[in-house]
Amino acid sequence: MTPLSTAPTDIDEILLLRKAKRLNSNVRNKFSTFAGRQSCRKEYTNYLKKNTLKVEMFQRFINHIRRLLNHESPVEKDILLLGYF
Repeated sequence: MTPLSTAPTDIDEILLLRKAKRLNSNVRNKFSTFAGRQSCRKEYTNYLKKNTLKVEMFQRFINHIRRLLNHESPVEKDILLLGYF
């Protein structure tokens, strides 16, 4: 088996898309059932509105992917052999 490039597998940073504390496990546990999700819907909606996703984090993520794609150029033969289309 031909080895694949490891360039995109390094973990250099963690991107937090929502700058908020994680919901407590007892709260998250309520979302495991349909009834639990329905009963906590308003609470979770308020949490999402209060802690919106940060556009600058998405931009950072996109820029990181672009850097990875520019890091090495794909070899057409390898792509065709591996089945990447």
